[in-house]
Amino acid sequence: TMSWLVTLKMAENEFEHITDEMATKSTQVMLRYRDMLDKARLSHRLDISSMALRRLPDEIGDLASLTELNLVNNLITELPEFLGQLQDLLRIDCSHNRITHLPADLTG
Repeated sequence: TMSWLVTLKMAENEFEHITDEMATKSTQVMLRYRDMLDKARLSHRLDISSMALRRLPDEIGDLASLTELNLVNNLITELPEFLGQLQDLLRIDCSHNRITHLPADLTG
């Protein structure tokens, strides 16, 4: 279990099924995401809010020292199992998404 998790915000989600495809993004948004991912490696915080994401990119699982993850206002339907492997992760804010499934590590 993720006993180290301090905060998990789940406000205003819609527990219904939608596909796991990534939402179509402009080149500008993809460059913004790549820049944020690079900065997260140094700051240990990743804010990928309001990016119309339907799922979390697998690269986030490589951020072993990540402590805070902001996923607010996307189209995410479930949190991936790889979040349970991020031992330093203390806060996840996934408010305003469409989450229908939580990984077992988050539910106990």
